[in-house]
Amino acid sequence: MKTVFGAVIAVLASFVPAVAQPNFNFAAKRVGDVTRWQADNGKTTVTFRGCEGGLFVLDFRRDASRGQPLSLRFWANARGEAVKARFNGRTMTFSPSDCSLTVGRCTYVETDVNGRSHHMTWTALVRNGFWHYTLYRGNALSEKGTFTVDRFGYYVDRDYISYQNGKAHRQWSRRLR
Repeated sequence: MKTVFGAVIAVLASFVPAVAQPNFNFAAKRVGDVTRWQADNGKTTVTFRGCEGGLFVLDFRRDASRGQPLSLRFWANARGEAVKARFNGRTMTFSPSDCSLTVGRCTYVETDVNGRSHHMTWTALVRNGFWHYTLYRGNALSEKGTFTVDRFGYYVDRDYISYQNGKAHRQWSRRLR
């Protein structure tokens, strides 16, 4: 789901994060809570479904207003990081998690719906409440951008560039209030 610029990663890694690893109160969500965003590719919602096997379960839905609709269920750890996702009856995993709310450098293995494993490297720092991150798939830059989060670890605003097949795609999302 996520897909080289060595100079930028070196610069980011040279910074000492301005804050320690934040703690999010993901468990304070109530079953049925819905959060909405407008994004470059459509309107999205995430519905909190509760807990299952020690993980938090959420349903993600994106409408067809600006592209392809998408519906998936994902499971997150206590920090709000994805551990697995299921869509169209197929499962994708992130081991130990997708690192998406980790400050500093974090590596994980993404196993796609076809069973192929990809080594991922996430690097993030937080300055003045803004997360600045890069994500590599192997040695290839997959994403870079910035975001802010609420006390649950949910995105509030996100601006990023994803790289696919050698092309950069500018993307964004904004929480609807």
